[in-house]
Amino acid sequence: MAIVASPWGFNQTVVDQGTCSKKTEKLLLKKKCRKEIMEEQGFIQNTLLQLIQNSCNHNVSEYYVNFMQGNLPGARKKRNAELSNPKEAQIHSRVKRLAPAQAIYGSDDIRTKLKFENTHNRYSWICSLRSSGSSPEHLCAVNLLTRPPKPTVIVGSAHCTYLCKDQSAGLVSACCCSSGPENCAGNSTLCGDNPGVDKMTKDEATIVCGEWQTNVFENSKIILEIKEIIRHPEYNETAGPINGNDIAVFKVKRSRDKKAKKIKPACLPSNSSTAPSSGIHAGWSKPPPLSFINNHAKEYAEFYDDFFKQWHYKMDILEKCEDPTVTAIDGGALTFPSNSSYPAGTSCAKDFSKQSCFSKGDSGSPLMVQEGNQSQFSILGILSFVKGCDVFSFGTTNSEKNNAQLNQQTENPSTYTTLYCFLPWIAEQYGMEYEGMADPACLVASGNPDDGEEPCRITPSNLIELFTGEVECIFPFYYKNKRYDGCILFEEDGFVYPVYRCPTRNITTKINGINSFESLPLVDGYCPDDFMDPTSPLNPNKTDCSSFARRAPFSQCKNNCPGVQALGIIGGGNSAMEQEGQAGQGCKWVKKICKRLERYLGELSWCQSFIENMCK
Repeated sequence: MAIVASPWGFNQTVVDQGTCSKKTEKLLLKKKCRKEIMEEQGFIQNTLLQLIQNSCNHNVSEYYVNFMQGNLPGARKKRNAELSNPKEAQIHSRVKRLAPAQAIYGSDDIRTKLKFENTHNRYSWICSLRSSGSSPEHLCAVNLLTRPPKPTVIVGSAHCTYLCKDQSAGLVSACCCSSGPENCAGNSTLCGDNPGVDKMTKDEATIVCGEWQTNVFENSKIILEIKEIIRHPEYNETAGPINGNDIAVFKVKRSRDKKAKKIKPACLPSNSSTAPSSGIHAGWSKPPPLSFINNHAKEYAEFYDDFFKQWHYKMDILEKCEDPTVTAIDGGALTFPSNSSYPAGTSCAKDFSKQSCFSKGDSGSPLMVQEGNQSQFSILGILSFVKGCDVFSFGTTNSEKNNAQLNQQTENPSTYTTLYCFLPWIAEQYGMEYEGMADPACLVASGNPDDGEEPCRITPSNLIELFTGEVECIFPFYYKNKRYDGCILFEEDGFVYPVYRCPTRNITTKINGINSFESLPLVDGYCPDDFMDPTSPLNPNKTDCSSFARRAPFSQCKNNCPGVQALGIIGGGNSAMEQEGQAGQGCKWVKKICKRLERYLGELSWCQSFIENMCK
């Protein structure tokens, strides 16, 4: 180790002679080697940079530090955190994992590269539920469980079978039915006169199997016509996925295409007492609108086709569904963790890198595990909902250098409908019997249905908020002249950011004395009216403060906040289904659980007493 003077006027301890060989250090200082490192996925890149920082001469580490500094948004320079505080350095330099590319450094000809071909023909049982018409779009994933000569059994999420429609215009954009800022119902050309959410009919969608990229014609694909859509009878279309039973079966016409023999079904899941600890999530996301790319992330236009390709994620499977207890920024414990509810018959998992957050198009995607024979996959569950991301930014970060990033972090679990809990019902729809044993765990919900009565606080989603803490949201507020009393999702050019946000700072612009916001600056933030006063309101008309003085006007809401919903989709867009009060959900769950218990055990007087006390 050695002590050297830093450009900031203080001495710092650095690695003088580490375990890296001279040859290795010489190679690491070449642009070719730097390019290969910076093209890796975020979790691999972070590991390599930490190894360089801790094992090589400080001049090598500084070479990569300077590159990262020079490519910060607006070419901002951060302090030399890499050498003085490794933990903070990792936060600054972390690049997030989401297809198609996490980061683009245009002037250096560097971008994150993902090996999409690794999923090609790998998961043949994952099919695409596709809208009908002249311009079909991927809506959700559905999954093949058996094929001829047995009945063709295909399952998906029930909430995917609801579309935004107008009586005169037919199918319309999902934004026409949304309750958030992205609502576009006032556009009669786009939405017709009276748009609303309605059930998908068999003629409004098809199922496409054998496909890898959803925007090109592939000779391997097979189109299946839907004969009937059967939703679980206890799925509540008003409450949406948060109420559970989010499953549907799709009966299809038998295909005469010879290629159908190449489509292999997934294995059926088991309710083994030994729960798997890891699995694989695979499927497609719905690409952001091209208008959003052109206006906010033009660097991604060259790679736009990658958004349509299937991708997969390694997942850590949780012992139970529960809200985060730590922040996604530094892993520190939350002081006020929420404890919102999750329905019975669900399983939860997180991307092992915490660097992906599923959104539009991902619903119905399988959570797969390998049991016994490691070459075969069985489906543990199908994606039902998430409660939003912790951090999400997408767009140009340095226009002069043609840099952009797609940045996600989340500690929120992805919630899957546990497939084996519904195998008896699925079998019944095809005139078959399920011979397995019922699992009591399928009747158990988690979380507190009354947690929404606690104060609504934020989860720190940037370094500044780690110091200011889990402050309370400021309600009500106006956004684009519309009043809101809860957390909302923001939209730009048809793209909905999957983070529920609320204001945490006052602003100088008001409507009737209430904070009024006209935009959501995701990258730069607003200047304080008085940057010397930490409680000063933000001033959107002030632009002369430094980039480090700017503050984000909104932050991520915890899951128990008003307005936070279980994000499903309708017609490929974010769900417009409103949650019922959590206490009301708790009452419904109790009734449902008692009903199932009595189906196997006969009438239970204590269960009826519990219902009366819970639901009065």
